[in-house]
Amino acid sequence: MSHKGSEIYDVSPEQAEIIKWRAQRRIELRHQYLKEIHNPNSSTAGGHVLDPQIYRQYATNMLKEQLYNPKPNHIFKILALGFTIYGTYKLFLNDKLAKEHLYRTGQVSYRDRDWKFC
Repeated sequence: MSHKGSEIYDVSPEQAEIIKWRAQRRIELRHQYLKEIHNPNSSTAGGHVLDPQIYRQYATNMLKEQLYNPKPNHIFKILALGFTIYGTYKLFLNDKLAKEHLYRTGQVSYRDRDWKFC
């Protein structure tokens, strides 16, 4: 399938093989595109041509999500969040208990308290 003047001399044989493969693949994809776009019976008639490679990529990404395993650093992040929440809880609880102790032992009069009923 070589035409006169289509030989390439300034590339290595491997690169020439790659160039020929890409040209052949481009021709195949063009024929596939034309066949799909001009097919009046297909569901894509008048619409977009659907590339099978995109579907393979989506399937691969879905497979990655299904096979995802949490790594140890996720456990450390969860533990850090848990300790932060627990530390905040203990801080507020100790403050409340200290105020309650002052109120119950009578060291703060009712008039001086922050929260009163009347």
